[in-house]
Amino acid sequence: MVTGELQEDPRIHADFDWADLPEYVEKYARRRAPAIADVLARHPQPHRSLYPDFEAHFTALFEAGEKLCRAVDATVAFDIVGPGGGFWLVDFRSLRVREGSASQEDAHDYRFTLQSRFLPAIIDGDMSWEEFFFSFRFNAWRPGIAAYNEELMSVLRCSAPDDLAEYLNQLDSARDREPGTFRLETATGAFIVPDT
Repeated sequence: MVTGELQEDPRIHADFDWADLPEYVEKYARRRAPAIADVLARHPQPHRSLYPDFEAHFTALFEAGEKLCRAVDATVAFDIVGPGGGFWLVDFRSLRVREGSASQEDAHDYRFTLQSRFLPAIIDGDMSWEEFFFSFRFNAWRPGIAAYNEELMSVLRCSAPDDLAEYLNQLDSARDREPGTFRLETATGAFIVPDT
């Protein structure tokens, strides 16, 4: 029966004690080691510079969605750590990609740090930036918590030029249609809500 009140299940903590956390983490790490090794085996270390492919990847995105890319209005640093990597700057204002020298010396508005072994799958189209971000195998920096850049994340979410072009077509179609509404019924009443 639904009561609307939170009822904690005592079985949740029956086999767990915070004092056992170090042992639990160690056992968990051993259990997960084969899966981690499998992921790393699927993404071997590169044996050549990834910069030319990285530059071509973003150049293709600029061509597919120039207006959205310019709306990013930021320089984004990609600190690619490991063989074939480097410190690369994607300037969405000028639509240029260039090699940088170091994170402290090159001005940028956002930064992503990732292992070079994962970049080929992204730029080859086997994995989107969005899929990669969901893996949590990266570090990100932005100047403040309120500095979220929706346009940047939209470009990266699409990853492939065709996907970006399709996304922009869908946005244009949505702008062209007449806005509608839907009825939202709640315990306190019914509301007519715009669907945009």
